[in-house]
Amino acid sequence: MSIIGKGTSRGTFTDHYKAELFTIWYNAGKPNSVSLYNMIPPEKVSGEIPSQSTLVDWIRDEFTEKADELDRQVMEHVGARLVAEKVEMLRRHADTGKEMHRMATEWLETNAGELTASTAIRLLVEGVRIERESAGLPEALKKMMSMNDEDLLEEVQMMLSNAPASILPTPTDE
Repeated sequence: MSIIGKGTSRGTFTDHYKAELFTIWYNAGKPNSVSLYNMIPPEKVSGEIPSQSTLVDWIRDEFTEKADELDRQVMEHVGARLVAEKVEMLRRHADTGKEMHRMATEWLETNAGELTASTAIRLLVEGVRIERESAGLPEALKKMMSMNDEDLLEEVQMMLSNAPASILPTPTDE
């Protein structure tokens, strides 16, 4: 391990190496320059490591802005995925409600004498309720998918803050 401050100035490193360090920094949760310094490999071409002050400059001047853009893209992707999953779930609920409604109506038409009034009414009411509650929401969520980035991000952030969710990390390329 090199001692902090023993690295080389910023001008001698390739863009590829700097991109590699950005990936390490971003995947490690955007640590400070001291922590990053302790986890970076030397450049393959020169065998050197940038100085801590060079890392501070790169993080401040380039890495942070690039990371903010990636974070924004991740939020958009997660938001779109959540919206699509919710649309599909609500479609299934609407279909189930329609089927329950159809079954209750059919049963009433063919077996009016065998079905108790309270059972038929409960089945009919529940089927209508599920259909009504679910039918309009998929269209509203589809509308969200056509929103501009700023409006969508605001809506997704509101949805995420109001609903429990678990987001699994994606594997990193090695």
